[in-house]
Amino acid sequence: MRKIITMIASVLVVMAMTSAIDTVPEVAREGYQAPNITIHSGNQSVELQQLRGSAVILSLWSSANPESRLANIAAKHEAARRGMKHVSVNLDRSADLARAIAAIAGVDAIYCPQSQRQQLAERWGVDLNTGEGLGNWHIGADGVIL
Repeated sequence: MRKIITMIASVLVVMAMTSAIDTVPEVAREGYQAPNITIHSGNQSVELQQLRGSAVILSLWSSANPESRLANIAAKHEAARRGMKHVSVNLDRSADLARAIAAIAGVDAIYCPQSQRQQLAERWGVDLNTGEGLGNWHIGADGVIL
C-alpha cells in the first residue's frame, strides 16, 4: 500500500512540474506568454516578439465582424490614451477590402495574407468561419497575456 501511495505521489509531482514548464500554450490564454505573430504583407511587416518591453493591445479583426471592427477602433484610442502600442491585424479574405475598411476607420492595420491566416487563427483561437475569437488582447511588456 505504501508503494502505491508513493508511486501516485511521484506521478502527481511530475505532472505538476511539467505543467509549470508550459509557458506558451497551444492556443493563446490569459496568464501565458503570447504566441508570436510574424506577418509579412506587401511592404508591411509585424513581429509581436519585437515589441517586447512595451505593453501592446493586439486587435484581430475582420470586416465581416462588426464587433471586432468596433473593438479595433476602440483599442487604437485606448492604446494611445495609455501610451501602449496597438497592433491591428486584419483577417479578411480580400486585401483591398481590408485596406479600404482600415482607411475609413482611421487605423493602421496590417493585412494577414491567406498563407498565414490559418496558423495565426490556430495560435490565437480564432474561428475563421464564424469570427469567434476575434477581438482585442492586452499583452504586458513581458509578453504575458493579461
